[in-house]
Amino acid sequence: MLALTAVAARSAEWGEDMHLNGKRVFTAVMAAFALNASNLSAQWWNPADPTPPKDRGTRFAAKVAYTHQTALDAGAIASAALWNDDFAKLDRMYEELLDVRATDGTSMIAPIAKIFEQAGSSPVFDKTIERWAQRSPASRLRPLAMAIRWEGDAWRARGMRYASSTPDEAMQIFRQRLGRATDALAAAEQEGRNSPIWYWTALSVGGATGRPAAQLDALFEEAVAKFPVYQPIYYVRANYLLPKWGGSWEAVDDFVNASVARTREREGDAFYAWLYVAIARAVDGDVFHETHATWPRMKKGFEDMLARHPDPFNKNLFAHFACSVHDRETTARLLTELGKNSRLGNWSDGVTTESCQRFALTGA
Repeated sequence: MLALTAVAARSAEWGEDMHLNGKRVFTAVMAAFALNASNLSAQWWNPADPTPPKDRGTRFAAKVAYTHQTALDAGAIASAALWNDDFAKLDRMYEELLDVRATDGTSMIAPIAKIFEQAGSSPVFDKTIERWAQRSPASRLRPLAMAIRWEGDAWRARGMRYASSTPDEAMQIFRQRLGRATDALAAAEQEGRNSPIWYWTALSVGGATGRPAAQLDALFEEAVAKFPVYQPIYYVRANYLLPKWGGSWEAVDDFVNASVARTREREGDAFYAWLYVAIARAVDGDVFHETHATWPRMKKGFEDMLARHPDPFNKNLFAHFACSVHDRETTARLLTELGKNSRLGNWSDGVTTESCQRFALTGA
């Protein structure tokens, strides 16, 4: 869903090419779990779950820590379930994780939703969907998956070029596939409005089809009234305020500030950091030079984020940006706290764990 909604999820963190070969991917996932079992949380869908099988899914199971890594694991396992026709598992994961937030503050279903953006590029996807419909006719996820699939297919046909520089044939396919996505959203609407995924997809399709800003704002308001801390909804609305899609940095900053005000009681200023991290992925150059973002406010946002969601992923994210603006004191403190768990360098070029350690800890 364009640059912002693709933040992190289209990266290699949970393997966006899993759809290419389900059996191969399932084997790879199992091997990864065997090597990294200590990082996983107990849960019935987790093949490395240390809980005795008889206790899985019961009150006797170990308490689950839904970390950032657990969310990535869920996306990988859901992808493997899709391509191995384990639709019952996929549907159950979605239903049980629908209202669960990970310790980094993100939704556990967001990585599951992302697997369908690339799914349409697989020649076997339509047959897979047919089998899913036959075996799980009451699935609430499958209709959403179809809408996400067509939205992803539309952008694959067009690419990320401006309309003026896109061949007419590609634009025709783009519009046709967006039409399929619109139809899929309409078919899923009655039940779909109970899921943030429906709104996330509807906002993306609405923006891509050129719906008036007032309509997008009304849909956004409805979405966040129901799902006030589901970040992808904010990311996709912000995306269509970017200058490259006809907006402005003033409009982006106004939206960020309004989003912070909306969520402050629950999240402090965390949404300032979450949104500008996403926006940083969509700009060429330094986000603090290209946009109206400021480091003092971003720093406050990260501090509030960590106070509420002290996942190592968030601390690494904070350290990365602190290093990028040469805030030596903050970088040194965060790197010291992270120790061997320091993993900087995943959010922009020119910043690595080693370079930040030299800058902040050795003075080199």
